[in-house]
Amino acid sequence: MDDTAARRSKLLAAMREVLANDRLGFYAEVWSYTPIFFSGSISHAECNSIYLAPDSYDNLTALDTRNLLIHESFHAFDCVNNGAPPGALNEGAATWIYQIAFPSDTYQGASFAEATYGMKLFHRDSWSPPDPDWPIGSVPPNATPKLLYVFAWLSSGDPSLLPWNSPARLLSCYDKHWSKLRRDVDFYGVWLPAEQAATQRMLGDPECRPQPSPTT
Repeated sequence: MDDTAARRSKLLAAMREVLANDRLGFYAEVWSYTPIFFSGSISHAECNSIYLAPDSYDNLTALDTRNLLIHESFHAFDCVNNGAPPGALNEGAATWIYQIAFPSDTYQGASFAEATYGMKLFHRDSWSPPDPDWPIGSVPPNATPKLLYVFAWLSSGDPSLLPWNSPARLLSCYDKHWSKLRRDVDFYGVWLPAEQAATQRMLGDPECRPQPSPTT
């Protein structure tokens, strides 16, 4: 880990907060084999490395530091365990995990679907350049039992009942209930009411439920 004393102190404080949450104990394993580097212009993770962009990291609050660490560390965990490839489900899981683990620190309307489909729409509507073909993705059949257990936990507390383990349902529910929404709008005044209405439509659709088998 290459760092300054201030960066290291900030990172260790975030790690202690994460590990104090008994639902996130598996992060100790992730960090045991995943070095963290302060480098680059965009924070990201690979199978065996996490890179935190120092310029943006230095300006993060303690809350945002914790959430960034959880997010990027989940990407590393997902990669090592043959998980979802780059795409909306991958990003959604890496976001929903800190929302479900620390619900008092998030916003009303947060869900696995909001995190997943919202990211798909963000790439379509607000990314530069826009990427309408950015994939939703899925959990591959060869994902490890360890990863499937974590995804099942993410689903167990999900008020949207996102069909995370069915690629066909993930796509069809997006097309039916979310694809007409816009993400390049005011987050609190427009996006959250719209996504909560989409979530209610999805909850009323029996074809928008997780499948009994995690590999369906």
